[in-house]
Amino acid sequence: FFIQESQFCMFTAFCEFTLPNVGALANMIHGAAFAVGSCVSSLLAYHSYYWQDSLRPLIFFQTVVLLVYFFICPETPFWLLARNRNSDAIKSLNFVAKVNG
Repeated sequence: FFIQESQFCMFTAFCEFTLPNVGALANMIHGAAFAVGSCVSSLLAYHSYYWQDSLRPLIFFQTVVLLVYFFICPETPFWLLARNRNSDAIKSLNFVAKVNG
């Protein structure tokens, strides 16, 4: 459950911080990475006698990446505007504009 919700959060933030002209390509790459990860975890479970033991490091790695992601990435402007933090939303949009060029 936690992994599915975290994937949704990462996908939402990923969509908000990509450039409009490469948004479709970026979303396809993100979807392909999710599909490949699902296939790899399924293959690991299929070819392992103790499939729970083989998937634990994979789930641990995903959780660590997610936790690092939450500390590195800023809040999205839409979330900040929903919380009436307008000045923080403007700072976030300026940061995104600076990164995107």
